[in-house]
Amino acid sequence: MATHSEETNNRCLFFEWAATNYPGITYSEANRVRHMVDFVCAHADTFNPRWTLKRARTNEQKWHAELAMAEVVEDTGASPDTVIDYTPLPLHWKYGDLTFVALQTGKALCAEGAAMHHCVASYWQNVVNGRSRIYSILENGRRVATLEVTGRLTQYKGPNATATFVSGQQGRYQVSQLVGAGNSRPAPEIAKLVRNFLEEINHVRVATTA
Repeated sequence: MATHSEETNNRCLFFEWAATNYPGITYSEANRVRHMVDFVCAHADTFNPRWTLKRARTNEQKWHAELAMAEVVEDTGASPDTVIDYTPLPLHWKYGDLTFVALQTGKALCAEGAAMHHCVASYWQNVVNGRSRIYSILENGRRVATLEVTGRLTQYKGPNATATFVSGQQGRYQVSQLVGAGNSRPAPEIAKLVRNFLEEINHVRVATTA
C-alpha cells in the first residue's frame, strides 16, 4: 500500500504532466506548476488543499526564496542583512509620483517578493555577485513594479566587502527584467520612465569615467 507521501508525489507528478502537456499552456505557466509541485511534495504533510491559489503561491514563493537565500549564504557568506554597494548607481531616483528604491539586502528582496508575489528574492545570488542591481518602483509609496538592471560579473569578496558593479555590453547598463505584481506587465508609463532612468544612469557613468 502506498504511503501518504508517495500518493502525494504521484498526484503532483500527474498534475505537472497534465499542466505541462495541456494544449495552449505557456512556458511561464508550466514553470510555475513545476515550482508548485516541488513545494507540495516537500510539504505533503502540511499542505492545505483548501488554500486558494494565491495563498499557495505565496507560501511556495516564500519557501523557494528561503532555499535560495540559504544557498547564497552558504556559498558566499553574505547574510540577508549584508548591504551591497550599488555605486555608482543611485539608491533613490524620483520622477513625479514614481520613486526607484535600490534593494541592497536579501531581506529587502524578500520583502519585495512577498509584496509583489514573485520570486525576486531568488536573485540575491546575482546581486551579491554583481550580476544584478534590483530596484523597487513605487507610485506614491505603493509598490508597482520591480526592475532588474544587469552588467558584467564581478566577484563578492566576503562578508565584510562588497562587489563592484561594472556596466554591461558596450559600457551601458541594461534592463534585464521589468515586472509588476505576479510577474504581470507594468503600465506603459512605468516602462517609459525606466527608459529615462537607464538613459540618465548611463549618461552619469559616461560623464564620470570620461
